[in-house]
Amino acid sequence: MPGQCLGLEQASRLDHLPGAALPAVMSGVDLADAGIHGHPDVVARPLGARVLGHQHQAVDGQHGFVEAEGQALGDRAGGAQAGEGARPLTEGDRVQVGQREAGGGQQGPDFGQHARRGLGAARRLEHHRLPWRHEGQGHRLGRAVNGKQHRHRVSVASGVMRSLVLALGFALTLPLEAAEPLPLSVQVALQQAQVDAGSLGLVVQALDDARPRLAWRADSAMNPASLTKLVTAMAALDTLGPAWQWQTPVWLTEDGGLSLQGSGDPRLTPERLWAGLKRLGVTELRGPLRLDRSAFSPGTVDPADFDGEPWRPGNVQPEALLLNGKLVRYTVRVDGALARISADPALDPPQQVPATPGACGDWRGALKLQWTAGQRPRFGGSFPAACGEQVWPLADPEPASYSARLLALTLREAGIAWRGEVVDAPAPRTPPSTIWPGPTLAEALRDMNKASNNLIAEQMLLSTARAAGVPAPSP
Repeated sequence: MPGQCLGLEQASRLDHLPGAALPAVMSGVDLADAGIHGHPDVVARPLGARVLGHQHQAVDGQHGFVEAEGQALGDRAGGAQAGEGARPLTEGDRVQVGQREAGGGQQGPDFGQHARRGLGAARRLEHHRLPWRHEGQGHRLGRAVNGKQHRHRVSVASGVMRSLVLALGFALTLPLEAAEPLPLSVQVALQQAQVDAGSLGLVVQALDDARPRLAWRADSAMNPASLTKLVTAMAALDTLGPAWQWQTPVWLTEDGGLSLQGSGDPRLTPERLWAGLKRLGVTELRGPLRLDRSAFSPGTVDPADFDGEPWRPGNVQPEALLLNGKLVRYTVRVDGALARISADPALDPPQQVPATPGACGDWRGALKLQWTAGQRPRFGGSFPAACGEQVWPLADPEPASYSARLLALTLREAGIAWRGEVVDAPAPRTPPSTIWPGPTLAEALRDMNKASNNLIAEQMLLSTARAAGVPAPSP
């Protein structure tokens, strides 16, 4: 489940340079992306880099460690006493680089006293030197702090998940020496987010190195937040393998009905239902739609228990025959003086609210959502016209009847005549008429970790337990 998290604002975006990713151990942070390859704050800047605000423009490809020309790097975060003459990097500063010899010596520009001043910033950047990868897309890096949810974007290099080993701060004990000071860019990010460095804990360690590259409050207990998704991912990969695939058996029954047996497929959408029925040549159903959801018994959980916001997609509860994630996406479009709201799937009639002038701002708050379990959502506010078109996915407030309503709608939209009812019933014991293939585990892992998707994580956890023949964990 994605915890209350505090993100680290990106403090440096890297230009395209070659290099290998860092195999790493990270503790006490929320890595919401399975494609993470290294950490943007533990890289060496290239020789001759010029500081442009928060951007470091590469001049050549040498790697090394950095200090401001003529002065030590200062402590913008203010987490400790800065050395004499220290100051933050500012736009236009030149930075210098030295290289580390195999024996631990330095060559290149003489850092001298500057490397020992300004919180030892030059030394710590050298200590955490590693080759560069090209800049990847932004992803979230966060963790739980002070019970408030914050998420920011950070830039990370692409591809490290295969070498990432997870260590949860509340369960890990490492033989660590005294913690190094945090890299400058992390300090800057913490200051910008107005977070004390004492609220952060992390470990970065190469898999082939007994000592961590970076250790900061590594033995402190932390809320693991969505780091637990990586544990689920590794367990699923070990148990099922990346090519494992969800399958949904389908029967056309003798009484003219249809039977579906769920296996936990997290991507069973109306479009796939429609296409699957068309391939079977179904034009009419005269019997009931039977749904077998017995593969999972996740128990009963109040979706409001986690954060008091049961309408959030992340609070939808798992189900063996999960149709469309039990979501409805509401699209808001401005039409003159009105903002028109349509539902997809069309389980609700269109709605409209006044379109208002002014900046976009908090358009969701302005819509004044009225969401109550067992009742259809209503919007009672207004919508800033400057926001253009927006989409708001919401958990359906009637999850128990969602599948029946969605199936009836899908059959109607597909032009399939149907007279019957939707019932929960075991699947037939005869061979199925067809099997609808779902995503592979590798595909679902990307969906889960890129978006930190709680529901896919729950589906994957229960599917893994079922395949392993062990009791499913309770919610």
